Amino acid sequence: MSQQLPELLQRMQHSLNTQDGRYTADPFYCVFSKCEIVVDADYGYDRIHWWHPENQVEASECTARRLDLLESYGRETGEWVKIATREIDHFETACFTEQGCKDFLEIQGHNLRKPFIYATSLFRNREMLALREALMAGQLSSVNGEVAE
Repeated sequence: MSQQLPELLQRMQHSLNTQDGRYTADPFYCVFSKCEIVVDADYGYDRIHWWHPENQVEASECTARRLDLLESYGRETGEWVKIATREIDHFETACFTEQGCKDFLEIQGHNLRKPFIYATSLFRNREMLALREALMAGQLSSVNGEVAE
């Protein structure tokens, strides 16, 4: 990694100084994916569906219609339970550049559900702002395996 560090820092410097900041002051790019969680149906949900806990499978459209009919007549649905779910954003990683996020997605994106890149701000984060500004100015370089100013 230490041999590749100067090239990486140069690419980051170029990207930081030329990338679209998405109208965000001091942008910091994050990768999120979608994650489905079970919620109380009385407090908002994205969808309701039938689930078989033992087999860990969601009911097909045909099976769901049959289960809905059984439920409407007060009949037993066996092992099947009706659950409400909501889709939430799950943080995956953060990068100084949008290209860093794209590179991450190229490697890891196949393992993520509905991934997306979001630009947030480093507003009032002195440590990260100082590091970002040093990267943008090209003040970091590799010297004998050490990072120096």
